[in-house]
Amino acid sequence: MRIHTLFLGAVVSLGLMSSPALAGVELSSISQPWAQQALDSAAQLEATQPALAASIRTGDSRPSRNGQPLFIDPTWRTPEAAGAILVRLAEGGDNADHRIALLGALSHTGGDWADGVLGLYSHETDASVRRMMIDIMADAPIEAARVGVKVGFDDRSPAVRAAAMRVVGTHREGNTIGELALSGLSDDSPVVREEAARSIGYAGYAKGFEAMRSLLQDADASVRFRALRSLEKLDMTRLQQLPELSSLAVDPNIKVAREAQKVQAK
Repeated sequence: MRIHTLFLGAVVSLGLMSSPALAGVELSSISQPWAQQALDSAAQLEATQPALAASIRTGDSRPSRNGQPLFIDPTWRTPEAAGAILVRLAEGGDNADHRIALLGALSHTGGDWADGVLGLYSHETDASVRRMMIDIMADAPIEAARVGVKVGFDDRSPAVRAAAMRVVGTHREGNTIGELALSGLSDDSPVVREEAARSIGYAGYAKGFEAMRSLLQDADASVRFRALRSLEKLDMTRLQQLPELSSLAVDPNIKVAREAQKVQAK
């Protein structure tokens, strides 16, 4: 999927706009290519597969085991469905839980949806929906994922910023955007710092080793533990030589202390 440079630049520069939560975004008034492509795709689906188009337009969700709604109709799992789902999202008739479910279904279509999700992100005021918009960037092409991480990390919600960090660790090409997680190591929220440390380790971003050392003395025990585990993944030999390891071995948090002692024993 080709990422439109002008559009992505605009998303990064605008950040989060304080417009209604997808209360009827008029796609025909948006000049970016993704909007017209979504409209054209939805119209094409209506003409060629009217039953599928109707299912996407009016279909209801089913509750998951934990009660969260899901759209699980297997016929939606086709690239041709992506445009119609984006149009439904833009119309703004669904509540936040259903928009999250629609995004989950969208990510499984295999279609060209990343530009559209990033475009709708700037209109979304519900943090839980914005978090899902960023979470699914783990399944997007790497350049779209890069933009998603940058946009998500600028969000005012710690949960969204943590999702942005998580993309680095879960994307199959996360190592190529590993540098984007470095800023998260100094975030005000311990949840974001922890997720940044986790993702640097999962991505195998070796250049993050030195930057993560400071988290071994973080005030939050979960952050210290995650930094320790990620440093193990990056370079166990180098970790064993760090002077901080001795202090961690007697850390007041038993989980941290046991992990440090395990490193020392190897």
